[in-house]
Parts: sequence; C-alpha cells; structure tokens
Amino acid sequence: MISLAFACVCTAKAVACTCVSFPTTGEAMNSSALVFRGSVVDVERLAEHPLMRGRQRYAYTFRVAEYWRGSPTRTIRLYALDASMDCMGTRFDSGKEYLVFGSEEKAKDYQPDPNFYWYGWTDVLAPGTPMFQPITACVPGGNTSASEVRKQLRQLGRGLVPKH
Repeated sequence: MISLAFACVCTAKAVACTCVSFPTTGEAMNSSALVFRGSVVDVERLAEHPLMRGRQRYAYTFRVAEYWRGSPTRTIRLYALDASMDCMGTRFDSGKEYLVFGSEEKAKDYQPDPNFYWYGWTDVLAPGTPMFQPITACVPGGNTSASEVRKQLRQLGRGLVPKH
C-alpha cells in the first residue's frame, strides 16, 4: 500500500491540492484496480444531493484505447466528485484523452458523524453497487497532451486492447 502525503492549499479564488510526494508510475499502477488510457465520450452531471452543499457529482464514460490493469470493456463509466479542498475530486473534459488510475468501490454514503454528510452515491446507485472512481490525490495520470503524462505512458509500455 502506498503512503500518500498531501496538503490542501486554499485561496480566495481557487482551491488546489498540493502534493508533498508522488508514487512512481509503477507504484501507482500496483495500488490501482484499474489503469487505462481513453477518451471521454460522455459527461453526465448527476442529480444534486441536498446534503452535499452544492458539490457536484459526475458519471464519465470513456472509450478505452488500452489498459494496463483491470479488464475494462471498450467503454467504462467512472464516478467522480468536483474538485474540492479534500483533494478527492477531478474533472474530465469531453473529447479529451486521459491516463486514468482508478479504484473499484461499492456505492455508499460517507457521513463521518450524524451532523456531517460528506458525500455519497446511494441516491444514484443502489447501495453496494460496484463502481469505478478515479484516484485523484497525488497520483500520476491526467490529460495525455501533458509531457509528464506522455512520459508515464512510455514507462507503462504498450497496454492491452479491450476485447469487447
């Protein structure tokens, strides 16, 4: 298991996540359930949850070009939150290609105490439904047009092409 250290830096205009250290591409791949390169073919803004105080959730559908971990089909759906101070969210743009490191989770709600609902999925997916989420805090990956991501792709080597 990778130990990730990060700090969140807040300004009046924007919220950013600053990482103290990053795992190598290989370490990130070994700790991910899914690693693939693909293009976003659909962005669905999910219904707002009243307890999430306006934080948006999205379902992103990717056309998978190649993969290194997991066994995705030609298209895969990932669920993600908008970026925030907790360093968990991300945004993918339709038509762009990304290298994605993901986890497989079961749909549930995260409510640390009765007075604080952090975020959740059970209003859009049945509780316990398997779902893929991008790993966004201090891991490699991102838009494949970035030089660092192209370097990561070279480190990964040729991936497998989904069969169906």
